Amino acid sequence: MKKIVKILPLDSRNTLQTEGLELFQDYPERFVLGSDTFYGEPKTYVLERTEYFFSQLPEGISQRIACTNAKEIYSLQVEC
Repeated sequence: MKKIVKILPLDSRNTLQTEGLELFQDYPERFVLGSDTFYGEPKTYVLERTEYFFSQLPEGISQRIACTNAKEIYSLQVEC
C-alpha cells in the first residue's frame, strides 16, 4: 500500500513553508489558484491573503500558478 504524504504548503500564519516551496518549485505546472468571494470572507481579506501567498513565491512560479496554468488548461486567450 502506498503511503500518502500530506504537505501543507502554508503554516497557520499563511507563511510558505520550505516543503511547500519545494513542491511548487518541483511541479509548478500542477497548480492553479482560484477563489470565489461571493460567499464568506470579505473580498479585500481574500485578495490580501492571495497577494501575500504569491509574494512568497519566485516570480516565474507565481506567474505560472496565478495565470499561465489556467490559461493552458482552459485554452484561454488572455495575457498573463
